[in-house]
Amino acid sequence: MSDPLYSNPPLRGHVLYVVSPPAPAAPRRNLPPWTSTADKIAAAERRLREARARFAEQDAQAAAAVRQREAEAAAAARQRQSDAITRREAKRPPPGPPPTPADLGLIVGQWRRNRTP
Repeated sequence: MSDPLYSNPPLRGHVLYVVSPPAPAAPRRNLPPWTSTADKIAAAERRLREARARFAEQDAQAAAAVRQREAEAAAAARQRQSDAITRREAKRPPPGPPPTPADLGLIVGQWRRNRTP
C-alpha cells in the first residue's frame, strides 16, 4: 500500500511542509580507543576551562562596550546641557541698568539713519 501523503497531490493553497534533515551531531573527539577514562575526563575538563575562559573574555568585552556607550551618552548629555545653558545666557540682557527712554530713542534714531532707503 502506498503512502497517502505521496499518493494524493496537495490541495490547492495548502502548504506541503518539508522536514529538514536532522542537524549534524557535535563533532566526536577522535580519541583512540585505549584512552583511559581519566584522560577523557581531563580532556573534558580542559575543554570546559577553555570554554569558560572564552565566555569570560566575551563577557568582559561586552561589559567594556556597555561602559563605553554609557560614557558617550553621558558626555553627549553634558554637552547638550552646556549648550542649553549657553543659549539661555545668550538671551539674557547685558548686565547693568536697563536703557532709559532717551537711550531707546537714540537707538531707534540710529536705526533709522542707518537704514537703506
